[in-house]
Amino acid sequence: MSRVVIRECSDRFEAEMVRGLLETSGIAAMIEPDDVGAQRPSVGFASGIRVWIDEADAGAAHEALAAEAGERVVLRTLNSRHEADWVCELLRAGGIEATVVSDDCRAIDPALTFANGAHVLVGRADLERAEEILAAPVPDAGMEGGEKEEP
Repeated sequence: MSRVVIRECSDRFEAEMVRGLLETSGIAAMIEPDDVGAQRPSVGFASGIRVWIDEADAGAAHEALAAEAGERVVLRTLNSRHEADWVCELLRAGGIEATVVSDDCRAIDPALTFANGAHVLVGRADLERAEEILAAPVPDAGMEGGEKEEP
């Protein structure tokens, strides 16, 4: 059984997204990082991070990647999962499905988020509406109608 590189990515985040997509399509994938165990992400930019699959799965992998292309995009990269979760809730309240992707061991090690960021993903078709929602002023939760009283 021979392995081939299906995609060379610029960072671990992109490589994990590709691997996850392939694995949800039933295709076993492996990442060959060169970023010193995610401690030096800049090394990945220089050398690339490769996603490997079995050669026999190449056709199905290309189809899976083509079908998903353009479906989800990064709307914002934030400094904490807390911020990203808040943005997702704001978008969901506006009727937009949003997801947080963060390499912080499921919030066990929040310091990792400071290094890599917490990414808010939305569907490409929802991108413009999501930007409008985030650009709109958020009403003050403590005041009716969002207006503050004058002292």
